[in-house]
Order: sequence, then C-alpha cells, then structure tokens
Amino acid sequence: EVRVNGERFSEAYQHQARSVMLKEISSIEIITEKRGVLAAEFLKDVPSYIEMLKKGFFESVILLRNFEKEHQGYKLLAQSLDMLKAFLEHLNNVLPHLKNGEKIKMEKNYKKFLKTFAPLTEEIILSQEVADSMLLADLIEYEFIPLLDKWKEAL
Repeated sequence: EVRVNGERFSEAYQHQARSVMLKEISSIEIITEKRGVLAAEFLKDVPSYIEMLKKGFFESVILLRNFEKEHQGYKLLAQSLDMLKAFLEHLNNVLPHLKNGEKIKMEKNYKKFLKTFAPLTEEIILSQEVADSMLLADLIEYEFIPLLDKWKEAL
C-alpha cells in the first residue's frame, strides 16, 4: 500500500502519479505485507475489480452505439482491455502465493474463463476489422460482460 500525506494512493489511470505535484506532498509511506497475505487480500477484492471492469466495458458499449461518440467508445474499450490485462497479470502473480485449496479453485476458474474468452476475442477482433461498432457493442454487452459475471460468481 502507498500512502501520500496519510491517504491511500492508487492510480485511477496509468502514470497518474506523474501529475502529483511534489510541493503538495509532505509524506510518502510504503506499507509492505507477506505475499500470502497480499494474495488473500486480493482474492477478497476480486469481485469489486470485476465490477469495475464491467462498468468500463458497459460504458464503452453505450458510446460505441452512439455514432457521434463511437471514437470515445473505442478509446474507452481500449482502456478497459488494458485494465483487464493488468488484472489478469496481477492474478497470475498472485496465484503461486495462494493456499493449495484456493490456488486450485482459482486456477480452475481462471483457465475456464480464458478458454471461453479466447474464441470471443476472435469475434471481437473481426468486428473491429470490419468497423462494425454495433456488433462489437453487442459482443461486449451480451457475451463478454455475462462472462465476467459468471467468472465473478465462480470465484
């Protein structure tokens, strides 16, 4: 955990820390914890991370369906996919530090998610290649977001 001026600091977007003015900082604290404890804490937060991902993807769907805001939809979709990538990378880092039962359950659900997500990515890519924002929005809303819901329930 990182605390700036006694408050927990977490970037809302990549490299947000660059915008923090040094003259406004009176203290920076870095709080560490054992890997197993951090992994367990991460598991508790997984549902809220998935909800944040769903929110970003759903907002991109709304924008993609609006011709005047379609460009913003693609931008938000790219940001949401970056967040999903970061989440999956973090999950990969956490898996080795889980207790055996939790590790087995998480690995099983993670593999199941990836197995279902992989063919969907092909459809998403194809819809982008032909610039069909409506199909892309439908794939995200009716196939990908429900997949995130199933994954959240499984976890």
